[in-house]
Amino acid sequence: MIFSPCAVVGYLDANINQHARRLFIGHPLICGQPQLFLNLVSWSKIGLTATVHNPSAKPVKTQVRINPALGSGQRLLSIPAESSVTAPIPWEK
Repeated sequence: MIFSPCAVVGYLDANINQHARRLFIGHPLICGQPQLFLNLVSWSKIGLTATVHNPSAKPVKTQVRINPALGSGQRLLSIPAESSVTAPIPWEK
């Protein structure tokens, strides 16, 4: 599989005709505040690490969750105005 992002568009080349396989396309993390920028920093068997950036002039609290297609896990984060926070998000399959 090759994934190559270009601006806000991604392209994927996957052979899904071989055997029965699950294919997930999407962001592994979900955040309920659309004004925040959510980036995946690392991914391991015990959790994901995310950086959340708040470009606004006001502090924001948000729940960052693992995409339900991948499992469960969540963490409440407080992001100061015009700042970023990097934090681990626990992951349960």
